[in-house]
Amino acid sequence: MTTTTPATRPRLFSRALLLIMGANFGALTSLYLLLSVVPLYTAKLGDNGGAAPVCRPVC
Repeated sequence: MTTTTPATRPRLFSRALLLIMGANFGALTSLYLLLSVVPLYTAKLGDNGGAAPVCRPVC
């Protein structure tokens, strides 16, 4: 009787993939955190409702 060893599969989440996923999460989080402040920033600069309402639906 012959014995066969099962084929090993490569890992699904490699170190490189986890680093890329972490970098994407950090970039998107920082983008949306900054984007949510744009209406407040334009209002502070003296905007009388022109640009801030345009930014609000995006945020």
